[in-house]
Amino acid sequence: MPQIASYLQVRANRKQREVPTGLAWRTNFLCAPDGVKEGPMAFLVEGTPARVIRPHFHENDQFQVVVSGGGVLGKHKLHVHAVHFSRAHTPYGPIVFGEAGLGFLTLRSRWDPGAQYLPDSREKLSAVPARNPWQITEAPVFGHSADVNLHTFTGIKDDRGLAAYSISMKPHAETTARFHLAERSYGRFARVIRLSGAVNTGQARAVARAGQLRVIMPRIEERRGR
Repeated sequence: MPQIASYLQVRANRKQREVPTGLAWRTNFLCAPDGVKEGPMAFLVEGTPARVIRPHFHENDQFQVVVSGGGVLGKHKLHVHAVHFSRAHTPYGPIVFGEAGLGFLTLRSRWDPGAQYLPDSREKLSAVPARNPWQITEAPVFGHSADVNLHTFTGIKDDRGLAAYSISMKPHAETTARFHLAERSYGRFARVIRLSGAVNTGQARAVARAGQLRVIMPRIEERRGR
C-alpha cells in the first residue's frame, strides 16, 4: 500500500537543535512505530552553512535527494536535485554544508538504527561478512521543454534491480509512469516527486492496474482575498 506524506502535513514535527556551526533541523515524513523494523523511513535533514556531519555508515541501503542549498559529501559535489545512493555498510562523508546551507531527503526501505560514526564503529564495520560497499552521486539532466520530462539515472543501477528516475512536470501536467527497467516483484521502492503546489494528502489515493501505478493527489486551491 503506497504511503504518501506532504511537507504541509508533517512540518509541525520539524525538530530544531543547536550544532557547533549553527542550527540543524529534522522533519520526519515516514517512520515506523516504535518496535517495528519493517516500515520505510523518509525524513528531511537541514542545516545552516558550514555544518559538518562526520563520516559514518548505515545498516541499510539509502537514497539522499538534495532539495535545497548545496555542499560536498566526501568527494561528491551536492546541488539541488542531485541524488546520492549508498549501499548498506558503505562509509561516506563527511557531509559539509555549503554557503546556502543544505537540505536533503533521506529515503530507506526499512528501519535503520542510525548513523554508525567512524572511527568509533570501525571494528563493527570490519566484522560485517561479505560486505560490498558502493556509493554514487548523480544529477538529472532535462534536455527538453515538454510538459513532462523523464530522466533515467545511468549510474544508479545494479544487477539486483536497483534503478532511479527523476521526472520534471509543468503545473497541471499529467503522465503515467512507464519505465524501461523492470522493477522486481518483491521488496520496496520509493519515488520522490517535487510538486509545484500544496496537495491534500488526506484525499490522496493510488490505483494499480495492468502493471501501472496511478497516484492521484488533489491540489489545495490557494485562498485569495476579494
